[in-house]
Amino acid sequence: GASNTLNFSTQCATIDEFPYFESFEQSPIACWTTELIEGVQNWEIKQSHHYENAYDGDNLIGINFTTGSARLTTPVFDLSSLNNASLKFAYYNPDYAGVSEEIRVQYKSSPDDEWANAMIINNAHSSWTVDSLALPNPSSSYQLSFLIVGHFGYGAAIDAIQIYDCEDCTEAPVPQPCDPPTNITINNITATTAEISWDGTADSYQVRLNALVIEDVQGTTHQYTGLIPNTLYIVEVRSVCGAQTSDWVEAYFATLDASSPCDA
Repeated sequence: GASNTLNFSTQCATIDEFPYFESFEQSPIACWTTELIEGVQNWEIKQSHHYENAYDGDNLIGINFTTGSARLTTPVFDLSSLNNASLKFAYYNPDYAGVSEEIRVQYKSSPDDEWANAMIINNAHSSWTVDSLALPNPSSSYQLSFLIVGHFGYGAAIDAIQIYDCEDCTEAPVPQPCDPPTNITINNITATTAEISWDGTADSYQVRLNALVIEDVQGTTHQYTGLIPNTLYIVEVRSVCGAQTSDWVEAYFATLDASSPCDA
Protein backbone atom coordinates (compact mmCIF):
# COMPACT_ATOMS: atom_id res chain seq x y z
CA GLY A 1 0.00 0.00 0.00
CA ALA A 2 0.93 3.65 0.11
CA SER A 3 3.63 4.67 2.55
CA ASN A 4 4.89 7.80 4.24
CA THR A 5 8.31 8.48 5.68
CA LEU A 6 8.21 9.15 9.43
CA ASN A 7 9.25 12.69 10.29
CA PHE A 8 10.91 14.08 13.40
CA SER A 9 9.00 16.00 16.06
CA THR A 10 10.72 18.19 18.67
CA GLN A 11 9.96 20.05 21.93
CA CYS A 12 7.82 17.22 23.26
CA ALA A 13 6.37 17.01 26.74
CA THR A 14 7.09 13.94 28.86
CA ILE A 15 4.19 11.48 28.77
CA ASP A 16 2.85 10.53 32.20
CA GLU A 17 -0.69 9.29 31.48
CA PHE A 18 -1.21 5.57 30.96
CA PRO A 19 -2.04 3.28 29.33
CA TYR A 20 -0.27 4.75 26.32
CA PHE A 21 -1.12 3.33 22.91
CA GLU A 22 0.33 3.93 19.44
CA SER A 23 -0.78 2.22 16.23
CA PHE A 24 0.75 4.67 13.72
CA GLU A 25 -2.50 5.97 12.26
CA GLN A 26 -1.15 9.51 11.86
CA SER A 27 1.95 10.73 10.04
CA PRO A 28 4.03 12.35 11.38
CA ILE A 29 3.70 10.78 14.82
CA ALA A 30 4.18 13.26 17.62
CA CYS A 31 7.51 12.92 19.39
CA TRP A 32 8.70 9.69 17.73
CA THR A 33 11.99 9.79 15.82
CA THR A 34 13.85 7.60 13.38
CA GLU A 35 17.59 7.29 12.88
CA LEU A 36 19.20 5.67 9.86
CA ILE A 37 22.40 4.15 11.27
CA GLU A 38 23.68 2.13 8.31
CA GLY A 39 22.41 1.39 4.79
CA VAL A 40 19.55 3.09 2.95
CA GLN A 41 16.36 1.59 4.41
CA ASN A 42 14.64 3.44 7.26
CA TRP A 43 11.41 3.00 9.21
CA GLU A 44 8.29 4.16 7.37
CA ILE A 45 4.55 4.20 8.01
CA LYS A 46 2.59 2.07 5.55
CA GLN A 47 -0.56 -0.01 5.26
CA SER A 48 1.03 -3.44 4.80
CA HIS A 49 4.33 -5.25 5.00
CA HIS A 50 5.15 -8.22 2.78
CA TYR A 51 1.89 -10.26 2.93
CA GLU A 52 0.48 -8.80 6.15
CA ASN A 53 -1.82 -5.82 6.67
CA ALA A 54 -1.59 -3.70 9.81
CA TYR A 55 -2.16 -5.58 13.08
CA ASP A 56 -4.32 -2.76 14.48
CA GLY A 57 -6.08 -0.07 12.48
CA ASP A 58 -5.01 0.85 8.95
CA ASN A 59 -1.27 1.45 9.37
CA LEU A 60 1.87 -0.16 10.71
CA ILE A 61 5.47 0.99 10.81
CA GLY A 62 8.13 -1.13 9.14
CA ILE A 63 11.39 -1.34 7.27
CA ASN A 64 12.10 -3.10 3.98
CA PHE A 65 14.72 -5.81 3.53
CA THR A 66 18.11 -4.47 4.53
CA THR A 67 21.63 -5.34 5.57
CA GLY A 68 21.88 -2.03 7.43
CA SER A 69 20.35 -0.83 10.68
CA ALA A 70 17.84 1.81 11.76
CA ARG A 71 16.37 2.92 15.07
CA LEU A 72 12.80 3.96 15.93
CA THR A 73 12.61 5.86 19.23
CA THR A 74 9.60 6.63 21.42
CA PRO A 75 8.80 9.84 23.26
CA VAL A 76 10.06 10.25 26.85
CA PHE A 77 7.89 8.63 29.53
CA ASP A 78 7.55 9.29 33.25
CA LEU A 79 6.92 5.78 34.59
CA SER A 80 7.17 6.71 38.27
CA SER A 81 3.41 6.28 38.85
CA LEU A 82 3.38 2.66 37.55
CA ASN A 83 3.92 -0.28 39.89
CA ASN A 84 4.90 -2.67 37.08
CA ALA A 85 5.66 -0.66 33.95
CA SER A 86 5.25 -2.97 30.97
CA LEU A 87 5.41 -2.98 27.18
CA LYS A 88 3.20 -4.93 24.79
CA PHE A 89 3.59 -4.82 21.01
CA ALA A 90 3.02 -6.75 17.80
CA TYR A 91 5.88 -7.60 15.44
CA TYR A 92 6.46 -9.38 12.13
CA ASN A 93 9.85 -10.33 10.66
CA PRO A 94 9.39 -12.95 7.92
CA ASP A 95 12.38 -14.87 6.65
CA TYR A 96 13.90 -15.00 3.19
CA ALA A 97 15.91 -18.16 2.44
CA GLY A 98 16.25 -18.85 6.16
CA VAL A 99 17.38 -15.32 7.06
CA SER A 100 15.39 -12.68 8.96
CA GLU A 101 15.96 -9.21 10.34
CA GLU A 102 16.78 -8.88 14.05
CA ILE A 103 14.59 -6.66 16.24
CA ARG A 104 16.19 -5.27 19.41
CA VAL A 105 13.92 -3.60 21.97
CA GLN A 106 16.19 -1.21 23.88
CA TYR A 107 15.74 1.29 26.69
CA LYS A 108 17.29 4.30 28.42
CA SER A 109 16.49 5.23 32.00
CA SER A 110 17.96 8.72 31.51
CA PRO A 111 18.97 10.78 28.46
CA ASP A 112 22.70 10.32 29.13
CA ASP A 113 22.52 6.52 29.33
CA GLU A 114 23.64 4.19 26.56
CA TRP A 115 20.94 2.08 24.95
CA ALA A 116 20.58 -1.29 26.71
CA ASN A 117 18.79 -4.40 25.45
CA ALA A 118 15.47 -5.31 27.04
CA MET A 119 14.51 -7.94 24.45
CA ILE A 120 16.08 -9.38 21.30
CA ILE A 121 14.05 -11.09 18.57
CA ASN A 122 16.40 -12.95 16.25
CA ASN A 123 14.14 -15.72 14.94
CA ALA A 124 11.75 -15.29 12.02
CA HIS A 125 7.98 -14.84 12.53
CA SER A 126 5.84 -15.48 9.46
CA SER A 127 2.76 -13.75 10.89
CA TRP A 128 1.99 -11.11 13.50
CA THR A 129 3.21 -12.08 16.96
CA VAL A 130 2.28 -10.24 20.17
CA ASP A 131 4.72 -10.15 23.07
CA SER A 132 5.01 -8.29 26.36
CA LEU A 133 7.70 -7.63 28.92
CA ALA A 134 8.20 -5.81 32.20
CA LEU A 135 10.39 -2.77 31.57
CA PRO A 136 13.80 -2.79 33.30
CA ASN A 137 14.86 0.14 35.49
CA PRO A 138 11.73 2.35 35.05
CA SER A 139 12.29 6.05 35.69
CA SER A 140 10.79 9.50 35.22
CA SER A 141 12.74 10.05 31.96
CA TYR A 142 12.42 6.70 30.20
CA GLN A 143 12.70 5.98 26.49
CA LEU A 144 12.35 2.88 24.36
CA SER A 145 13.65 2.19 20.90
CA PHE A 146 13.22 -0.52 18.29
CA LEU A 147 16.51 -1.21 16.53
CA ILE A 148 16.49 -3.22 13.33
CA VAL A 149 19.70 -5.08 12.50
CA GLY A 150 19.36 -6.23 8.91
CA HIS A 151 20.41 -9.63 7.53
CA PHE A 152 18.61 -9.22 4.16
CA GLY A 153 15.46 -11.07 5.15
CA TYR A 154 12.01 -9.71 4.24
CA GLY A 155 12.30 -6.68 6.53
CA ALA A 156 10.31 -6.20 9.73
CA ALA A 157 7.26 -4.37 11.04
CA ILE A 158 5.77 -3.44 14.41
CA ASP A 159 2.34 -2.19 15.47
CA ALA A 160 -0.01 -1.70 18.44
CA ILE A 161 2.56 -0.47 20.97
CA GLN A 162 1.18 -0.21 24.49
CA ILE A 163 2.86 0.95 27.71
CA TYR A 164 0.80 0.15 30.79
CA ASP A 165 0.78 -0.95 34.44
CA CYS A 166 0.69 -4.74 34.51
CA GLU A 167 -0.95 -6.01 37.69
CA ASP A 168 0.21 -9.61 37.17
CA CYS A 169 3.79 -8.80 36.15
CA THR A 170 6.94 -8.87 38.21
CA GLU A 171 9.81 -6.43 37.84
CA ALA A 172 12.13 -7.38 35.00
CA PRO A 173 15.68 -8.38 35.90
CA VAL A 174 18.39 -6.01 34.72
CA PRO A 175 19.95 -7.59 31.61
CA GLN A 176 23.54 -8.69 32.13
CA PRO A 177 26.19 -8.09 29.47
CA CYS A 178 26.53 -10.84 26.88
CA ASP A 179 30.23 -11.01 26.10
CA PRO A 180 31.20 -11.84 22.50
CA PRO A 181 33.33 -14.91 21.77
CA THR A 182 37.10 -14.53 21.45
CA ASN A 183 40.00 -16.24 19.68
CA ILE A 184 38.15 -17.48 16.60
CA THR A 185 40.33 -20.09 14.90
CA ILE A 186 39.86 -21.92 11.60
CA ASN A 187 41.45 -25.38 11.43
CA ASN A 188 41.53 -28.38 9.11
CA ILE A 189 40.78 -26.36 5.98
CA THR A 190 40.30 -28.39 2.79
CA ALA A 191 38.74 -27.56 -0.57
CA THR A 192 35.24 -28.18 0.79
CA THR A 193 35.43 -28.21 4.61
CA ALA A 194 36.64 -26.11 7.54
CA GLU A 195 36.41 -26.38 11.33
CA ILE A 196 35.70 -23.25 13.36
CA SER A 197 36.50 -22.95 17.06
CA TRP A 198 36.40 -20.12 19.59
CA ASP A 199 36.55 -19.31 23.30
CA GLY A 200 33.62 -18.17 25.42
CA THR A 201 31.38 -18.85 28.41
CA ALA A 202 27.92 -18.21 26.90
CA ASP A 203 24.92 -20.56 27.14
CA SER A 204 25.14 -21.22 23.41
CA TYR A 205 26.28 -19.59 20.17
CA GLN A 206 25.17 -18.70 16.67
CA VAL A 207 27.32 -18.85 13.54
CA ARG A 208 26.82 -17.67 9.98
CA LEU A 209 28.88 -17.83 6.82
CA ASN A 210 29.05 -14.82 4.48
CA ALA A 211 26.21 -13.13 6.45
CA LEU A 212 23.69 -15.76 5.31
CA VAL A 213 21.87 -18.48 7.26
CA ILE A 214 22.25 -18.31 11.07
CA GLU A 215 22.88 -21.68 12.76
CA ASP A 216 22.56 -22.44 16.48
CA VAL A 217 25.56 -24.15 18.09
CA GLN A 218 26.01 -25.81 21.48
CA GLY A 219 29.68 -25.75 22.45
CA THR A 220 32.55 -23.82 20.92
CA THR A 221 33.24 -25.63 17.64
CA HIS A 222 31.41 -25.92 14.34
CA GLN A 223 32.18 -27.92 11.18
CA TYR A 224 31.38 -26.51 7.73
CA THR A 225 31.05 -28.90 4.79
CA GLY A 226 30.05 -28.52 1.16
CA LEU A 227 32.16 -25.40 0.67
CA ILE A 228 33.33 -24.18 -2.73
CA PRO A 229 37.03 -24.78 -3.51
CA ASN A 230 39.40 -21.82 -3.77
CA THR A 231 36.88 -19.40 -2.22
CA LEU A 232 37.23 -16.68 0.42
CA TYR A 233 34.71 -16.94 3.29
CA ILE A 234 33.76 -14.70 6.19
CA VAL A 235 32.62 -16.62 9.26
CA GLU A 236 30.89 -14.83 12.15
CA VAL A 237 30.15 -16.06 15.66
CA ARG A 238 28.12 -14.47 18.45
CA SER A 239 27.19 -15.46 22.00
CA VAL A 240 23.60 -16.24 23.05
CA CYS A 241 22.83 -15.44 26.70
CA GLY A 242 19.18 -16.20 27.32
CA ALA A 243 17.18 -13.54 25.44
CA GLN A 244 20.31 -11.54 24.60
CA THR A 245 22.96 -11.93 21.94
CA SER A 246 26.40 -10.34 21.68
CA ASP A 247 27.80 -8.52 18.68
CA TRP A 248 29.08 -10.66 15.83
CA VAL A 249 32.82 -11.43 15.77
CA GLU A 250 34.26 -12.31 12.37
CA ALA A 251 37.22 -14.17 10.88
CA TYR A 252 38.31 -14.89 7.31
CA PHE A 253 39.53 -18.06 5.63
CA ALA A 254 39.94 -19.44 2.11
CA THR A 255 39.29 -23.00 1.01
CA LEU A 256 42.01 -24.87 -0.84
CA ASP A 257 42.08 -25.51 -4.55
CA ALA A 258 40.38 -28.79 -5.44
CA SER A 259 43.63 -30.12 -6.89
CA SER A 260 45.72 -29.21 -3.84
CA PRO A 261 47.79 -32.15 -2.52
CA CYS A 262 46.75 -31.10 0.99
CA ASP A 263 43.20 -32.05 0.10
CA ALA A 264 44.06 -35.45 -1.30
